[in-house]
Amino acid sequence: KIYFGGQRMRFDTNAGGHEAQMINDLTTRTSYVIMPQQQMYMEFAAGAAVPGRDTTRDLLKPIDPNNPCANQEGTTCKKLGTETVNGRSCDKWEVTRDGKKGTVWIDQKLHFPIKSVTADGTSMEMTNIKEGPQPTSLFQVPAGYQKMDMGGMIRQRQR
Repeated sequence: KIYFGGQRMRFDTNAGGHEAQMINDLTTRTSYVIMPQQQMYMEFAAGAAVPGRDTTRDLLKPIDPNNPCANQEGTTCKKLGTETVNGRSCDKWEVTRDGKKGTVWIDQKLHFPIKSVTADGTSMEMTNIKEGPQPTSLFQVPAGYQKMDMGGMIRQRQR
């Protein structure tokens, strides 16, 4: 699930029985990875490495609906037209990066990619999109969660 609230986004995932949420706050340029099962969280500055992602940099940049590649160095976009995806009007773009082409459909109202197909055939598609106000609590680290000290963990491993 993905939630948007003003300048904040939250991604809920469940992989292999491990729940996690990633919260990105555009106003503070901070990301949080929340691990409910451990009641812990990690905090990252914009552009920092986050487990499972190369960087948070791409998540913290707005998408220009007229040129979705504008903020992505070495990437070009070519508009292919307009299509409806799961009842939503989208602009369809061919994206080329490192000589590899993929396709992305960007919701015209949300200015967010809701479908993509990469050069190797990997695909993503959002369904059941619902618009409405979101509770502020969705974008906050739950009370009582302990912050993981990544630096301390690395120092202990080096001993």
